[in-house]
Amino acid sequence: MLNEFKPETLVIHTPPGSTDLDDLSANTVTDTMNWILKKMGASVDSNPLEIRGVKQLPSKDLKTYTSTQSEARWRLLNKHNWKSQLNSNFKTHPSSYPALIKGMTKKLKPEYSSHLLQLGTQNKIHPNMIQS
Repeated sequence: MLNEFKPETLVIHTPPGSTDLDDLSANTVTDTMNWILKKMGASVDSNPLEIRGVKQLPSKDLKTYTSTQSEARWRLLNKHNWKSQLNSNFKTHPSSYPALIKGMTKKLKPEYSSHLLQLGTQNKIHPNMIQS
């Protein structure tokens, strides 16, 4: 179970051609994001939410790291509230779905609860959260 020790990640997509963060260091972006989350009073289980670090991907998207899956989930569900404060070009709207699963078996039948349970277990998502 080495995955237990890996930090949780969330990728923040940037607009195509965006160069707004190119001149900023990872520490500056991390500090700015943590300041925004603190200003918002973001917390999970009464603990302040904190980003451990960021990495800019070749696509210019940002990969962010947190300690727990709950923190990554909070950031995903609330991205429309905090992302535009990082940069006005990053404005997003609330998502209809909390997560998108891009790859799954062709044998999946959403009408069978056992299939949803297996899919949830494989992706560390509670089966009740899977919408089809």
